[in-house]
Amino acid sequence: MPRILTADEIRRIGYRVADLIADHLTTLPDEPAFRPVPASDAATLRATPVPRDPIPPDEILRLFTEAIEPYPFGNGHPRFWGWVNSPPAVMGVFAEALAAAMNPSCAGGNHAAIYVEHAVIGWFRELLGFPSASAGLLVSGGSMATMTALAVARHVKSGVDVRVNGLRDAPASFAFYLSTEAHSCARKAIELLGFGSASVRTIATDADYRIKVDALDTAIADDLARGVRPIAVIRDRRVDQHRRDRRSRRDCPACAGATTCGCTSMPPTAAPRF
Repeated sequence: MPRILTADEIRRIGYRVADLIADHLTTLPDEPAFRPVPASDAATLRATPVPRDPIPPDEILRLFTEAIEPYPFGNGHPRFWGWVNSPPAVMGVFAEALAAAMNPSCAGGNHAAIYVEHAVIGWFRELLGFPSASAGLLVSGGSMATMTALAVARHVKSGVDVRVNGLRDAPASFAFYLSTEAHSCARKAIELLGFGSASVRTIATDADYRIKVDALDTAIADDLARGVRPIAVIRDRRVDQHRRDRRSRRDCPACAGATTCGCTSMPPTAAPRF
């Protein structure tokens, strides 16, 4: 079993880690924006054997310094092009350490981390203009958030008790409407939730990457006429276009009369229609 470190040992190792963090973040601008891992180093990392005994902290930090730190993803570099992964924030680094030190589970209980999560969800509720009684979850990222949202849509809009019987007793087939700008995680979530990719309708976008409302309206009307049950409209877009085009948050006219449709990216003003 690994031995318990004393307070002095924890401080000594922590100061070394803080030095590594400071050196890494402050020297990045002088380093290449991206440095691929050499094939020989990659092979060594892959072939690392399972540790049979505890590894001393100083050895772990040496391995980090020599084999890990020189080859970052690149998102912390000032010449890295904007993408999904944000650059590291110093206080975020330290906050991760504090969270790991407490190592809480937010599945339940009466401990501080629960109320921190509630507060953060409240921030999002306020920023997005959702009702005060609405709630939410903090998940690992966009893919899991999409999965969770569509699972809720399946539970509420499918017309069957999904939790008991699954989808086998559904009285009708289902449809999801994805713009051509929708992220691939949406289609994957639809497949994983048991609807199948055949339930996806791909809707074109205009020159500003906004979903074509007329085409969406036609697709929904065609499905309703065939007895297909619309579940959700997913109109994701590229981040830069979304920032440039604030009109993307307006109500979707095609969904206004579709009582069985829940638009996963629709502003709260449209929610009562569903």
